Amino acid sequence: MAYIRDAIAAHVQDNLNKKVVNSFTSYSPIWYFLGAGDTYDRQNPYLDGDAGAGHPSKAKFFGSAMGMSSAEKIQKLGSMDHQISFVKSEPNDGTNVTYGGSAPTAAAFAEDNAGTAEFRWTHFMEPLKFRKHSLQFAKGDTQVRSIVDSMSRPVVERMFKRVSTDFWTGSLSSANQDLRVWGGVLGIEHQVNDQNGSESVWGRVDRAVETELEANVLAAGTDIGDSSTVSLDMIRRVNHGFTKESGGDFEGIATKTVDGRGAYCVITHPQIFQSLAAESEGHYQIHQNGIPNSGLGGFKRPIIEYDSAYITYDPFCPAGKMYLLYLDAWSLEVQQGMDWTFTGLQDNSKLEYGGALIEWGYYEYMPRFICHAPHLQTVITGLTSAV
Repeated sequence: MAYIRDAIAAHVQDNLNKKVVNSFTSYSPIWYFLGAGDTYDRQNPYLDGDAGAGHPSKAKFFGSAMGMSSAEKIQKLGSMDHQISFVKSEPNDGTNVTYGGSAPTAAAFAEDNAGTAEFRWTHFMEPLKFRKHSLQFAKGDTQVRSIVDSMSRPVVERMFKRVSTDFWTGSLSSANQDLRVWGGVLGIEHQVNDQNGSESVWGRVDRAVETELEANVLAAGTDIGDSSTVSLDMIRRVNHGFTKESGGDFEGIATKTVDGRGAYCVITHPQIFQSLAAESEGHYQIHQNGIPNSGLGGFKRPIIEYDSAYITYDPFCPAGKMYLLYLDAWSLEVQQGMDWTFTGLQDNSKLEYGGALIEWGYYEYMPRFICHAPHLQTVITGLTSAV
């Protein structure tokens, strides 16, 4: 390879492809559960005649998104926004008709009962640069690769950390959700929330007005459980229903889903997970290499199999919280040409008169992360660990 720009760029992209599967999959359980790490060949992403770093052939759609058809997914890909229709309120105009009585009438037109939420792209870019001299003075192919590897590794790791953090805690105000390109994704903490606080606006819709877009927020020891200590039983109660300690019935998530699975993806903080793992020992299966028979690879953290749910942890998950997700209602879209791609290197001294003797480029990732049914998602807050 020596100092050949295209060869260096290809080497950087190849390393990135491997790290996305082997490293970022471990960084982000939600990314793994949506199947985004194993859907296409990242070692050979240049299809349909495309060539060169940064040009994978197609935009991509991960997750089932409430059973969207292939045609619907294709229609959404590449568009500036992804619109989601929701029912503002449940019609209740029907009645029993008596002998010779009058037929019921609708109080409102059906089309007036539909609302629309919108999600837009987020563009992550991470800059990378090398001094030309460090590459020119390298002795042969091996040393060039060594320099490139050691210099690019911290940049890639920082980008993974940035994206992983945003997938959890990313939040945008109403004004920022009006921008054509969002300054971050709406993270899980924002989407699985209610009308209170800065998370009120979801997909450009105010949940204080459209309350049916609220997720289920339960306080440990107040709404669920007689103390703040986490237990596996909390997962079963959320899925099958219970009476809140604070009063009122909670309808189980499993009763609301077509497949009856309920919240089958449970992610929590490592400290909370340790307590659940200790409770599971000798009673429930703890898998060490991902979900069995799933065909998904790269995930190395332990997963507890409990009832129909899979439980794991993420260090980026906010402390004291456990998220119970119906994952069929989530999707992750990635814009064409920006699925963890490297732009290639540019010789700055040839682009700018009197420019610095550096080679530079960017890592790029442009996702759109959407929960299509917040009411099927639950977060338990204020949890403590028993260990």
